[in-house]
Amino acid sequence: MIKSKGDNEIISQALIILIVTITVGLIITVLIPFIGEMQSKIRYENSIKQLDLLDQQILEIINEPIGSTKQISLNLSQLYLNIDNNKVEIYSITNNNSSFFKDGLRVDEGNKYKYREGQKIVIGISYSNISFSNSINLENKNNITLILKKTHKDRLSVAQEYVTRTEWYNPSSNIYSQNQGDFEYRKLLLINSSKVDGDLENFPVLIDLEDEDLKLYAKEDGSDIIFTDENGNKLKREIENYNFEHSNLIVWVKLPYLSSTKDTPIYMYFGNSLANESNDKETWDNYYKTVMHFNEIVAVNNTPGFLDSTTNNNTGTLKLFDFDETSNTGVTGKIGSSVLLDGLDDYIQITQPTIGDNITYSQWINKKFTNSRRATKSGNGTSDSDYIIQYIEDNFRIYLGGGTPTPGYHGTSNGGIKTNDWSYITWSYDKSQLKLYVDGDLKRTIDVSKTTGIGNNPLYLGLYYGCGPPTCYENFLGNFDELRISNTIRSPEWIKTKYNNQSDPQSFINIGLLEKQ
Repeated sequence: MIKSKGDNEIISQALIILIVTITVGLIITVLIPFIGEMQSKIRYENSIKQLDLLDQQILEIINEPIGSTKQISLNLSQLYLNIDNNKVEIYSITNNNSSFFKDGLRVDEGNKYKYREGQKIVIGISYSNISFSNSINLENKNNITLILKKTHKDRLSVAQEYVTRTEWYNPSSNIYSQNQGDFEYRKLLLINSSKVDGDLENFPVLIDLEDEDLKLYAKEDGSDIIFTDENGNKLKREIENYNFEHSNLIVWVKLPYLSSTKDTPIYMYFGNSLANESNDKETWDNYYKTVMHFNEIVAVNNTPGFLDSTTNNNTGTLKLFDFDETSNTGVTGKIGSSVLLDGLDDYIQITQPTIGDNITYSQWINKKFTNSRRATKSGNGTSDSDYIIQYIEDNFRIYLGGGTPTPGYHGTSNGGIKTNDWSYITWSYDKSQLKLYVDGDLKRTIDVSKTTGIGNNPLYLGLYYGCGPPTCYENFLGNFDELRISNTIRSPEWIKTKYNNQSDPQSFINIGLLEKQ
């Protein structure tokens, strides 16, 4: 029987389909897994290379002086990087079940290790004497530059480098320009977004650094130190203290916007003999009614006292009943210097503006007592517009003055206030709800009804509410630092970020390398 041409074509097509099917099957069963495994091996080998490179840089900078920085470039294509606490891990994801070692098996080689967890192949290293002040997570970045900074003896911060602008700030135009102006030097400062609890506006950031470059190139009085945002806009700033001899700068810089998801870049400029910058009271937004640093004692109406950094001029006077006694000022504080009250006859009287219906009060305290009750009060401590802050062991409580009904005392329980160490206490009140915070954490919320807001009576910082010397001596014993009073309710994100910034300013901001125009 002779087959027709059509039959031959059908057979040929069937053979082609069979060959294609077999070929596709071979690709699926053999070639694709082989290619996938080869890609996995390439990523695995690259992860080892990147980890070794990062480890080398970490070990180098930890032996350098505090404040040193180091930049390192990594290739994280199809890789994930996690740095947290005292470990660094780089891993890749595979799409197949092949592996270089068994799933769940960890292989240790000194302080380096590797393991497989499902489709995740991890190469890591742990440190017994090195810790990181912040965590960072990156993925699939072809070329990434990290900034490592030694913040303490055995502690590093790490941040992703922001691309440096080529333009320079020009004071005559107040913007970035190719005509770079009179500032010879600058540094990029990156605010660590992991320390920012939520997106914030008009936030005064604390910058506390020791930088030899300032001693080498800035003016002795710091009047040529300015800050700009990433677009070249000059920022409001207040220098709390500048110790030229020790290269120490403590400055507050007002940021129009602070991101919680992306590191915020600003620039510090210096090295301009013509500059004569002064502190700007608008560093503090209009809600701030009193800001006191207690950094140094000054003459206030011919009386020892402290200045208010806001435009409100709510000055504080230091009251000393024993006039032979010298004031305990200039002692080490949480930030710069602080004031130390003896618990007997000294306190600080502060002119307080009308607050109204909303108030947020915060300050750093370092109490030197355990079982007594010592306080700060507003007015006489009993009227409708007054308040009393009473410190008892490891908690504090608030008495809101008269009203209908009388609210009485409301406080924290096991609040975490330390003895002979610094604690950050904050409370807010809006005529209906009182919130108490310690070290940036909300400890208690109380529903309180009161007829009026906080009034305009003087604030007696550290004066016992029941009586005063010479009748009794229960005034505050310890240090006060960085008092803030605002006539608004600051958000929990604001309060937590303030604590993060002020408790550890070195990990809050990463300092870049010196640039010269």
